[in-house]
Amino acid sequence: MKTTISTALIISFVIAAGTANAGHGNKWRKHNNPNAYFDRAKVTNVEPIYRTIRVSTPREECYTQEVRTDVHDHGNKAASAVLGGVIGGAVGHNVGKHRKGATIAGAIIGAAIGNNLGRNAGPSHQKVSYEDVCETRTSYHEEQRIEGYEVSYKYKGERFTTVMDEHPGKRIKVRVHVSPVVD
Repeated sequence: MKTTISTALIISFVIAAGTANAGHGNKWRKHNNPNAYFDRAKVTNVEPIYRTIRVSTPREECYTQEVRTDVHDHGNKAASAVLGGVIGGAVGHNVGKHRKGATIAGAIIGAAIGNNLGRNAGPSHQKVSYEDVCETRTSYHEEQRIEGYEVSYKYKGERFTTVMDEHPGKRIKVRVHVSPVVD
């Protein structure tokens, strides 16, 4: 008798489960929530959502630049040192009363002074050359980019709106959750 009642209860549950599921033959059922299923709704309007962004564009600009360099003529440097040494030696010889040490000292000092004068006294001119110079410059502009879509859709006579990352097309997949309302 106990087995007959157990068997009858099991058969009743199986029939009840099949009947509850029969109304959703073409809909997708979520396995972990028996009170929810998936269906399709008609998309009624899609509006892109734009965001303004600032875009930088680097570019290289090159041009030829004139370069001027001062050039000194040092061709008289050796002659100036020799001439300064001779003059310095003569002055040292006369001031030092014909002593050999005074003549040598005067020649050394005169040569140094003549060398400096020869370095600075030469004619100078400017040398002109040209070199290519390149610089990176950045320009900026703003552009509109699509950030997402505001989607309006209709399901079972009701209108809904959502935001999506991609354009949904003509129909949208919706999850329907059914639960009892207790007053």
